[in-house]
Parts: sequence; structure tokens; C-alpha cells
Amino acid sequence: MIAHNSLFTVEKLDGQLLGGVFTATTYHAKPSSSPRYTGAVYQKADHKSSINHDVKTTGGCFMRTLEEIEASFRDVLRSALQSGNSQALLALMAELRAFDADEARALHTHAEMTCLRIEQNYPAAKEAGKGALALYLTLGKHEAVHNIRMSLAWIHLKQGEMYEALALYEPLYDDCVKRNDPNGSAAAACNLGMVYKSMGDYSKALAYLEIARELLVELGDLGRQALAIGLTGQVKRALGDPEGAMECYERARTLYRETGDVGREVDVTLHIGVLFMTRGEYVPALDCFEHAYDLSVQIGDRNRQADAFVRIGYVYQLLRDVAHALEYYERALEMFVAIGDRLGESEVLRGIGELFTDSGDLVRAEEYLSRSISLSKELGIVRTHDVAQASYCRLKIRQGDYEAAENILKQLDHDQSHGHELQLMHYRHRGAIEEHKGELQQAQESLTKALSIAEGASLRSDVASIHKSLRDLALKQNDFQRYVEHNTAYTQITEEINEKEATQKIGMMEAERKIRAERQEREKERAVLYSTLPKHVADRVIRGENVTDHFDHAVVFFCDIVGFTSHSSEMDAPDVVRLLETLFRSFDELCAKHGITKVKTIGDAYLCFKGDEGGFANAQAVAAFATELQSMPRHWPNGDPLQLRVGVHIGTATAGVIGTERLQYDVWGDTVNVASRMESSSEPGRIHVSEAFADALSDTPANARPSTRAQAPSQEEQGTTDDSAQA
Repeated sequence: MIAHNSLFTVEKLDGQLLGGVFTATTYHAKPSSSPRYTGAVYQKADHKSSINHDVKTTGGCFMRTLEEIEASFRDVLRSALQSGNSQALLALMAELRAFDADEARALHTHAEMTCLRIEQNYPAAKEAGKGALALYLTLGKHEAVHNIRMSLAWIHLKQGEMYEALALYEPLYDDCVKRNDPNGSAAAACNLGMVYKSMGDYSKALAYLEIARELLVELGDLGRQALAIGLTGQVKRALGDPEGAMECYERARTLYRETGDVGREVDVTLHIGVLFMTRGEYVPALDCFEHAYDLSVQIGDRNRQADAFVRIGYVYQLLRDVAHALEYYERALEMFVAIGDRLGESEVLRGIGELFTDSGDLVRAEEYLSRSISLSKELGIVRTHDVAQASYCRLKIRQGDYEAAENILKQLDHDQSHGHELQLMHYRHRGAIEEHKGELQQAQESLTKALSIAEGASLRSDVASIHKSLRDLALKQNDFQRYVEHNTAYTQITEEINEKEATQKIGMMEAERKIRAERQEREKERAVLYSTLPKHVADRVIRGENVTDHFDHAVVFFCDIVGFTSHSSEMDAPDVVRLLETLFRSFDELCAKHGITKVKTIGDAYLCFKGDEGGFANAQAVAAFATELQSMPRHWPNGDPLQLRVGVHIGTATAGVIGTERLQYDVWGDTVNVASRMESSSEPGRIHVSEAFADALSDTPANARPSTRAQAPSQEEQGTTDDSAQA
């Protein structure tokens, strides 16, 4: 017997009708986007989570055990760090708050640390990390203690706190060596190489990176071999060995291509472009940056797209093309703001400030540099804040406010741990201030140190500029010999740079025209793909994937309009088109709201499905979609009610992109056929579902669990930390 107090009619596959047992209030839509993490305090079992997720819902469905959560914790953590999306971690934290146990509190605090780290709230992440560390130590979880310490060291490294990072990484490395843990040893050695590189201790950096590389060769880990080799290239570049650096970069890029790591390939391609740029070879630099941008578009990585734009902007800044430089900087800034990358935002604000300082627009320079300083201070990243302060010091010198410049310089930490960039800026600014104060000998010593740093890093533009400053200083000191020496060097280097710039500007203009034309063509192609395919499918096609998907728990939804033929025959053709367009647009919006993939329309019929999550989550989303769809009042132009027939079934299905000239994402299988049959036999205004779909919405554990379950990591896997050698 059919129960008429519900929108749902349930049917077994043998045709028997069962009572409708689900009401519209049973279903709750999942949030359509990941909320920003604002901090959460662990509470005991009486805590009611405000986060709606797949394993705890109002329907009393299956809830995982603490052991099951712990078994999947590492994979969820790694996935969140790789994707930069904390949604799954937030859901996991909501699950953990149901348990009154130290193990749950430790996992919750570890997850909280990672959420804060993804949000780039590093000071708060460190505090959460210390809390997790204390809990893991109490519980005797040695591997977890090791991983937390690696994470804390990485945060110190990211913040530019090199001595603090070193204090953690060195004992971690020694511990891994004692435990004969090659994975952990390689990760710690690679990170130590990064720390010593940043501190300017290049011999130790090379030694640790070579240790890491040899261990990774033994392990057969090509991806991390490439990372160690790429970092070695950065050290060689800093040592003034561009040929050695280029060799390392090319080897790393080859390995990344072999492993299919497009993101890391982008990173090393950007480094190759920077190497060309510092040598004054701007056209090949631009080619590298544009290629890196294209690769980033293919993988949908907006952060790396913005990084590429920053570097393109800097090329134009070096060529004194303010308009083009500003165009690319502003595009990068817009992207960083959109994706919430506050570190990238701070750095590009500084770049724009430097651009305005160079061009003489000192008012706008102060505006952007002040914003950069404020943001970097808020983030607590020491090195980024100090570099922004150094740029502001330069601005004050340009404004003639030497007292303010000197006060800024006194606050700056210019020791070796911040690398050659900050040291170079420090000595140049100090020299300018000392010259203004009439301390000419001290100014000469400061500028000579700056010259040595610039020459060691092969920064030819800086070398020329410092020779000019030393030349002018020698004139004030009446030292004719040094005046001639520095003037000769300045003139020679400047002529070489200008000659190369004149040639390259012509090449740049041609390259820019070609690149813009190619980009416009690619954007047109992408626009066509996005207009014909679901966005997540179009993204995969753009990346070059052959899109073929199999779903174990696909929920297929079919509907059509009751009485469409008779009603539409009485309407003019434009009115029919407008009605369908309005109707199906509302369907599309609901699909997007509930995370459902639209497949196609066939006449007055509409086909969509959801298969990307577990059976319960997929069924819940489609039930909410169908309920909302049927609850919306609709009418024909003559005032008659417009009703829908709906059919839903769950089961296995295959989907993929077919066609060549006109691509289409379609779904096939018996599940689709059954859903179509459900729709054709549905009553007007109701939702006809199969018994399998009804079961998927029940509290049966088999239906509540995702189709693929994470396995507990092995001891060997646990030795590889989530933060292993991150550049």
C-alpha cells in the first residue's frame, strides 16, 4: 500500500510497492563549500556538533569507532595538506568530540593544528601543536610525537625562525638515524638542507641534501629525489654556480615528469625561469613562467598560477615596464586574496610597493608596503615581515626621512639565518644612512659588504647599482683611483645590461603578443568546455585526462514534466524554450547546492547523479535535492500546476566523456535504466525510489560507510611524515 503522507514511494525491484517512510524533514543538505577554520575547543560526548558531515547526522546513522577514525587519520591529514582544504579534517574533528578519551583529544588537537596551518595561522598552529605534543607524550605515541615535532619544525621554517627549526630538526634526524629509519632520516636531512640554505651555510646544506638524495635513491623514491636535487640547485645558484644550478633543475624536472608530479614540475620550472631572469635573459625567463602558468591551469592550482604571475610581473619590473608589471602583480594579488593565501598576498603587496618606489610614486608605495608589513606581522612570519620592513626602509630613504629609515634598520634582524636578500638590503640601506650622516668610511665598508653579497649571488643589476653608489662615495672622499675603478665597473655592466635589455625588449614584445594570443585561444577552449561539461570534469579534460569513472554507490535521478506534450502544443515555440530554460536553470542551481552532477536534458526529461561519496552521503544529498525540487510550486502559463515525475535508484554506474567535436559527460549502467523505469512509473508530484535507495538512507552500517576505506598505516608508512621535505 502506498503511504500518501510522504513525497516518497518505495518499490522493490520485483515491482512490489512499500509504504513511504521518509518525510522531507529527514534530509539535510551538506554545506556546499569548506568553511574557514576559526578554532574549536574539544568537548566531551554531550557536545553537539554544528558541522553536518557524512558519519554523524540527525538520522541516527552509523558512527565510526575511535579505532576506525585513528586508522584513517593519517590519510585524511595528508590529503588536507596536499589539497589545502580542511573540510574533511573539520568533519573528523566533529566525530572526535563524541569521545571522552585522551587518544581522541590528541587526534583532535593534531587535526586542529593542521587546520590552523592550512589557514596560515602559524602562531596558533604552534600552540595547538604543543598541546598535541604533550598529549602524545603522555600516551607514549612515539611515532605521533615524531610527526608533531616535524610539523612544528616545518612551521618554524615557514615563519623564518631558522634557529628554532634547527633545534628541532637536528635531534629528529639523529633519532631517525639511531632507529635506522631511512624514510625519516631522508625527510629530516632534506629539511635540514633547506634550513642551512636559508641561513647561508651552503656547505652544510649541500652535505645534508646529498645524504637525503642517497637515502632516497636506496628507497627508490623518485619524487623526493627530485626535491633534494632541486634544492641542491637552489644552493648552487646562491653559490654563484648557474650552470650547476641549471643541471640540477633539469634533472629534478625530468624526475617530476616521470612521476607525474605536475605541481612540483611547476615549482622547478619557476626556479629555472628565475635563474634566467637573474642572468638578464628575460625572454627565456618569460617562456618558463608562462609554461609554469599553463601547467598550473591544467591542474587547477590557482596558488601556483599566482606565483607565475608574480614572476612575470617582476620580469617587467626589471625592464622598467611599470604598466605590464602592475598588471601581472594585480592579477596575482586578486588570486591570492580569492584563495585566502595571506602569505602570497603579503609578498605581492610588497612587490607592488617596490614597483611604485622604483617608479617614483612614493605615496602609493607607502600604501602597499604598509599593508604588506601589517599582514606579515599578523601572520607572524619573521623573515617575510623583515623583508617588507627593509623595503619600507628603502622607501624612507627615497623620501629623505633618514631618521625613520635608521629606526627601522635598528629593528631588523639581519643575521645569516635570513639569507642573502635581507643581508644585501640591510648593508645597502645602512650605507645610504651612514653616507647621509657623513660617516663616509663606515658607508664604504657597508656598501663593500653589499657588493660582495650581490656578486656572490650573481645579481648583476644590484652589482651595477652598488658600484654606482661606491663611485659617488669615492668622489666625496676625493679618492680618484676608487672613483675610476667603480665608474668603469658600473659603466661596463650597465652597458651590457642596457644592450641586452634593448634586444630583449623587442623579443619580449613579440613573445608577449604570441603568448596573449595563445592564452586567449586556450581561454576560449576552456570556456567551451565549462559550458558543456560539469566543472570538475572540464578541469580534468583540461589537464589532459581521459575521463572514465566507475562508481560503486551512484544515486541516479530521473525526472520529466507531467503532461508536457499536451501543454506545450498549446504554446508558442519561444515560450516553450523560455519555460524549459527557467525550469532547468533552477534544477542546475539545486544540483550545485547539493553537490550533484548534472548529466543532460532529453526533451523535457532531466538526468543527474551523485557518486563521489559513500552510499549514505550520496543518497542523502539526492533525497534532499529531490525533496526540495518537488516542494517548489510551479505553474503552466494558463495557471495549471506544473508537476514532475521523479525516479531514483542507487547502484553501480560508469561515467565518462565521449565525443570529439562536441564533448559530453554521460553515465551508463543498469542503475540508470532502473532509475528511468522508476521515473516512468512514478505518480505525478511524487518521488518513486527503489528499495535499494531506501536502504541506503537507513542506519545500516554497510550503507553508511564510504565505498573505499582507509587502511591503518604500516610502520614504514608512519616513518614518512606529512611534512617531509616541503619546499
